[in-house]
Amino acid sequence: MANLKDIGYGVGKYLEVSDASGIPDIGTNRTNIDLLNFKVATNNAYALYNFKDGMIDAYQTSGGVDAGTSTNEIYDSSGDYYSGYLQTVESVTSSGGTVTTDGDYTVHKFTGSGNYITDKEQTDYEILVVGGGGAGGTYGSGGGGGGGGVLAQTGVTVTAATHAVVIGTGGSGSVAYPKPDGSMDGVNSTFNAGPATYTGYKGGMGGGQSTNSSGGPGYGSGGGGAGNGSGPTSGFNGGAGGTGGNAGGDGYNPNGGGGGGAGAAGASVTTSAGPAGNGGVGIASDILVTGSDVYYGGGGGGGRHGSGTAGTGGNGGGADGQANSCGNAPDAPANTGGGGGGAGGIPASCGGTSGDGGSGIVIIRRPTQKITTTYNNMTLISNAQTAQAAPTEGRLMIYEETSTGSTTLDTDLKGYVSRDGGTTYTQTPLTLDTTYETGKTLVSGSVDISGQPSGTNMKYKIETLNQSGSKVCRLHGASLLWA
Repeated sequence: MANLKDIGYGVGKYLEVSDASGIPDIGTNRTNIDLLNFKVATNNAYALYNFKDGMIDAYQTSGGVDAGTSTNEIYDSSGDYYSGYLQTVESVTSSGGTVTTDGDYTVHKFTGSGNYITDKEQTDYEILVVGGGGAGGTYGSGGGGGGGGVLAQTGVTVTAATHAVVIGTGGSGSVAYPKPDGSMDGVNSTFNAGPATYTGYKGGMGGGQSTNSSGGPGYGSGGGGAGNGSGPTSGFNGGAGGTGGNAGGDGYNPNGGGGGGAGAAGASVTTSAGPAGNGGVGIASDILVTGSDVYYGGGGGGGRHGSGTAGTGGNGGGADGQANSCGNAPDAPANTGGGGGGAGGIPASCGGTSGDGGSGIVIIRRPTQKITTTYNNMTLISNAQTAQAAPTEGRLMIYEETSTGSTTLDTDLKGYVSRDGGTTYTQTPLTLDTTYETGKTLVSGSVDISGQPSGTNMKYKIETLNQSGSKVCRLHGASLLWA
């Protein structure tokens, strides 16, 4: 306790701040008193602690705040704090395809065309759209078929409606080259989300019968080039890559080039010794939430005419090529977007059908619940407390926590004091006092309110500003003292 100062006539009083030149840490002592006020209120479960010359509100209830004049204040009773942060959770109903739920996500897998139906608009979908793969080339050392284009997209907005899903077929293998109906190319897959339509483009057919393979604009990956040319070591170019794919490799007699994959180009062949070109690898995705990646859109392997080694299909459904004067090349698996294998035989002598491309797939993943987050600037105003006389000075203390980002005092957090019931406020410059608990600080400031209209109805006002996903301030309590 401080010594008493004799002021005459045998009367003593405690030392004033002005007398304290020889007493250290006056500011620290004041901070300790401020902290003690909050600890008393908190530890004794006083939501609102009123005393002669001030009030403390530890926000253990919402009873100390004027809800009629405060704005955007959200009270969290589990954490005893106010903020402008608002998160609402809604259930969502959806149907279509094969439906699985894993943790926070619901997944719809379409292996055939159909409709996706949902009753809530959401903006954070993930989708995978894979086009049908192209068929392999034929008629001797055919090129591998191009993998279907792979579109992987996040942050997709899907409206509350019925949405068409189209699964593209794979290209049809053949002994003739090309098929007169053009069915050796794959077919596009599409998902109409409402605001936009998302497309996985078709894979191009592999080259055959002394021709280049298909690909380019409007395609995913191009097919590999045929190996049989006009001379013993000549070949043909692979098709160009398009959206969501890559180019096919060039052929070199008697080897066909590998079909392009969604993740890499097909391998070219530069020697007659072989082997034929391998298909390009597809693209991996974990959208199915299986714990492991699945590849889509692999290119088909090139065929080799006669004995030797055919090309290997790319990871993602690409079929291997065929290396035999007779026999048929393998088909790509369904719903992979893989390219079919290139044939090695000459149809006129003993067969040599090229492999079919794999059909496409559409996978839609959404959050199981619709979560909407709003970051509002908050104005928090206390209920009025009656002073014994019209005060001339107010001292505001705020117990705050910056849960996200950082808070700049007097910019992101402002305090005000009123003695006339909230008609007139004077801003209180705030400074950092100390850390109250981990992540929580006590800030305070004093302000002259003698210029306000005279009154005894004391109120504080606290504003949180510039709130966003990168800046969220919580208020755990406030104290207003006056003199």
